[in-house]
Amino acid sequence: NTRQWEQWEKLGMLAGNKNDLFKQAKAGTVDYLQAHPYLMVDSALFDEAFKAALLNSIENLDESVDGLLINGDNLQALNLLQVRYRDKVSSVYIDPPYNTNASEIAYKNGYKDSSWISLIDDRVKYAHNLLENCGMQCFTIDDYEIEKSLMLLNEIFGSENHMATVPIRNNPQGRSTVSGFAINHEYAIFHRKSGNRKSVGRLKRNEQQIERYDEMEADGRRYLWENFRKTGTDSARADRPRQFYPIYVNSNGDLRIVEMLWDETKQSWTPIQSPVEGEFPIFPMNSSSHERCWKWGIVRASKEISNLKAKITPDGWELYRKNYINDEGKLPGTWWDDVRYSAGSHGTNLLTAFFGSERLFLFPKSVYAVLDCLLVTGSDNLILDYFAGSGTTGHAVISLNREDNGHRKYILIEQGEYFDTVTKPRIQKVIYSTDWKDGKAIEHKNGFSQAIKVIKLESYEDTLNNLELRRTDK
Repeated sequence: NTRQWEQWEKLGMLAGNKNDLFKQAKAGTVDYLQAHPYLMVDSALFDEAFKAALLNSIENLDESVDGLLINGDNLQALNLLQVRYRDKVSSVYIDPPYNTNASEIAYKNGYKDSSWISLIDDRVKYAHNLLENCGMQCFTIDDYEIEKSLMLLNEIFGSENHMATVPIRNNPQGRSTVSGFAINHEYAIFHRKSGNRKSVGRLKRNEQQIERYDEMEADGRRYLWENFRKTGTDSARADRPRQFYPIYVNSNGDLRIVEMLWDETKQSWTPIQSPVEGEFPIFPMNSSSHERCWKWGIVRASKEISNLKAKITPDGWELYRKNYINDEGKLPGTWWDDVRYSAGSHGTNLLTAFFGSERLFLFPKSVYAVLDCLLVTGSDNLILDYFAGSGTTGHAVISLNREDNGHRKYILIEQGEYFDTVTKPRIQKVIYSTDWKDGKAIEHKNGFSQAIKVIKLESYEDTLNNLELRRTDK
């Protein structure tokens, strides 16, 4: 836009060619640029002098880079990153080839399993070096290689650092197999680098989940009332005998916990205070008169009795406690079946909307599945994906930054020929707008400024193939 032209002119970047550049532009281009300030400028499209001047005008260029895209063999690329990014990556997300007929790899000598394991082993070890001490990795795979994957990852990270293996329902319609079963899921395997990482990130609640917390304190905190009696695992009196005790209530619903002594022999509480007139005890008994236990011990219940209330029900008096919503989100479960994880709707169809063409890339991930995996790994700094494919991980990182004004950066590595036709253009499009249809932005929506560095690695074989041998007159 005009301000940029003036700035570049002061820096001597236009070198008196401003009018020529304007003439070369189509009518209305400058106005269009002013109305669309977040169009990506690709320095590769300019001559070397202009490109050098442009890049030199940006202070702390590397610190200004939001994404690093590497086009080349991922083992070479990971080796290239070893020194600069060692212990700097907060999260690794990879979706390697699943070694099935749908995504066949060329192998030698027929050793399919060993070749695939070798492929993964080398790369995971290199990436393990790049993870910071509290970093996490998410590795997605299907049933075909799940057992070997988990064995290999446990060997590298240590089985004690295996956090969870989560089935993700990514194909609601099902993929037919020779066994006769329709495959609906894949797996996300989560490992931490070390025991310094004690917890995982939380997932965002949807509107329906938030609406369950239908009460609100004066300070704006949302909560709901839930039964104070424990249910499920370890909820019987025998499991937690110290959490079986009486709470007294009167006809007005006022609650009181009297002083009690613990009898180690009987494994029970003995009240040493008598109830006042009109009070009667409530015990954690379910509708079948089975002895359960309360959710809190007697010390905590005494301190937080103001967060409890008694209510008469058809089964008698019940106790409820205030359950406040956690603003950080909900703990991730070990079974993910959100409709947003469908790879068809939010992977394949999404790419078609971005590019206006179908089947540019086979089997892209749902961006929401990747986004939630990154939330679980607690990605807040630098995210690495060395099987980048169509660029879904970069897309997810950019979406997260949009939502919470974060400053996460990303490194994507991909050697496929679609790097220039899908991976890189997708990132540029995502930065420009969130909404696309038939390859065109519906509107310039939620665009923002980013700098991306692109590195292309040439293998030894590529170098030989690209050589042009010419005889000169001499």
